[in-house]
Amino acid sequence: SSSKASYLSHFSSNTPLSKILSTHTNNNNMATEEATTFTAPEGTGTALAEIDVVAWYIEKVPSEHDLLKACHQLFYGSIPETSKLKEQLSQFKGFPSDASMEEKLKENLSTDPWNEACLKELCQFFDLDSKEGGKDQLIERCVTFLMKPTATNMTTIEALDKSRKSKTVLGY
Repeated sequence: SSSKASYLSHFSSNTPLSKILSTHTNNNNMATEEATTFTAPEGTGTALAEIDVVAWYIEKVPSEHDLLKACHQLFYGSIPETSKLKEQLSQFKGFPSDASMEEKLKENLSTDPWNEACLKELCQFFDLDSKEGGKDQLIERCVTFLMKPTATNMTTIEALDKSRKSKTVLGY
């Protein structure tokens, strides 16, 4: 058993996600740590750093965590060196409004590693309803958020801090 606490219980180094992420970072066709330029999509939503709950998770979840890496892969198509991961996630403010982008996101979230349990954690990370509906509804919620992130105010930082003390936030 690992001595490190896990923030998100369904993402771990034993999941297929880690295997997928390791193959992506070692693939020469993918942007990797050596990438010299970083460009965030020209979205019109709120930067994740300005959405209190998402910013809280970005701050508290360890940089090595698979969910943060999976989000970066989803947002930017790459995984940066650990030191840049959180800063770049914080800058994300959605994708340009485009039906083909919505379809691509739905497709990406419909395949490994995005099973229902991982999608529920992604919804928690984005402060979206993670309890209602099946995989298709979770994907719809995530895609809507990803196209134009906005604060839902479903959860408060106080509630997160309190539940973190009682070890119930996303399995941590």
